[in-house]
Amino acid sequence: YRLLQVGESQIQVATRIASLPASVIDLKDDDLIELTSGPNSGAVFRVLEASWGDQETARRVPVVQVQRPAGWP
Repeated sequence: YRLLQVGESQIQVATRIASLPASVIDLKDDDLIELTSGPNSGAVFRVLEASWGDQETARRVPVVQVQRPAGWP
């Protein structure tokens, strides 16, 4: 969950987590990720926070689903 500030209130919002290979080192906040296989193939997600934690085998980052950008195949 992520905490969002709305006016003077804080709300919890469920977020999805993308698990990527630990070798993905050039990921930045607001980068887009496209799923290329599986039941959600073609879905596009925006990285909310790409900070590198203590993750040796995978890089787990919070993401939200977004509309496919214009011009993408």
